[in-house]
Amino acid sequence: MLHAIFKRKGIYLEENRIFKDIEFVNLYNDAFNLKSAGNYRGAIEKLEKVLQIGPRDFAWAYALMGEQYYFLNDYSQSEKYLKKAIEMDEHCMYARICLLKIYEKKNMKLEAQQEEEKIFEYNPSLFGLRKR
Repeated sequence: MLHAIFKRKGIYLEENRIFKDIEFVNLYNDAFNLKSAGNYRGAIEKLEKVLQIGPRDFAWAYALMGEQYYFLNDYSQSEKYLKKAIEMDEHCMYARICLLKIYEKKNMKLEAQQEEEKIFEYNPSLFGLRKR
């Protein structure tokens, strides 16, 4: 499976740029494919390399890393990477949704509600979330 990798949500022609570094793109795609196959630890290994050689402000690598730790039930590590992704790009819904799931699992109602409100604010139709 091949994925195009974009930098961040923004004005389409000004901010969304496709990365041309083939090693970075291949490692990211490998990590995504390992994740899809359920090999979360393998994906983490690839993502560690992505974080070393990739652009420092590429939020999606942090979001994907956080998701792998979520799948491994390591919520502390997951939360760390997801928050980093959101810090880099507050519109990273991938990270926000995973963080919401963590808060729900940890019964952190206030944090879950705040995250759900942010998701609704940025994308009201996403996964059928409704404002309460």
